[in-house]
Amino acid sequence: MSEEALKGDEKFIKTVEIDDEVVSTQEGTFREIALPRVKPKSNIAPGAMGAAKVDDIIKVAKFAWDIIKDNKAQAATEAASTRVLSPKDDNWVHYGHAQDITCKDITYKLDNIIGVNCFTVKFRVAGTYRAKHNEIGGLWMPNAHITFAKCSATWPWVLNGSVKIDNTNLSNMGSVEEPIPQLVLNVKIKSDATVQSCEETFEFLLNANDGAKPV
Repeated sequence: MSEEALKGDEKFIKTVEIDDEVVSTQEGTFREIALPRVKPKSNIAPGAMGAAKVDDIIKVAKFAWDIIKDNKAQAATEAASTRVLSPKDDNWVHYGHAQDITCKDITYKLDNIIGVNCFTVKFRVAGTYRAKHNEIGGLWMPNAHITFAKCSATWPWVLNGSVKIDNTNLSNMGSVEEPIPQLVLNVKIKSDATVQSCEETFEFLLNANDGAKPV
């Protein structure tokens, strides 16, 4: 597709799937589908904090994580993951019996009106949760990161993306003595094609007892 053809008047279909089941589609010109979606107001309830602050009972390893660079998914590394542990001991080695996170796949793709794929990204949250400390109560997450099943784009489309913790939705869903950390990860994927640009945000809820799920 030439640069002249990307003036925003051609028709496209944007699709989001969860575990290969279509949950939303949007058809229109690129200018129309580039408009941000109106999301429902979050119904994530705050945890039972009592008089304590989140920072006092939950330690989150904050990070700035580039997950896609020029259509290539970045491998999970120490710098590309986070962990949620007690501030009394932030050494993940001291947390045992962790379980693997099982999370549904998100597929985000754009096709032109005749069915030619512009880009496709398929990803999910991975890591571990329900870890326990011998001397500290509660449940913890030694690791959380994004893993990709697919990341592809055809010229002139270029994908870039990042993920960050939403600090406004960081909670303790347990008690001060037996914390159950919960947080939200925002995954942003930006698609560019010459003068056209579109950004989509996906949210994942991470809970040390329940694992991870798309919001």
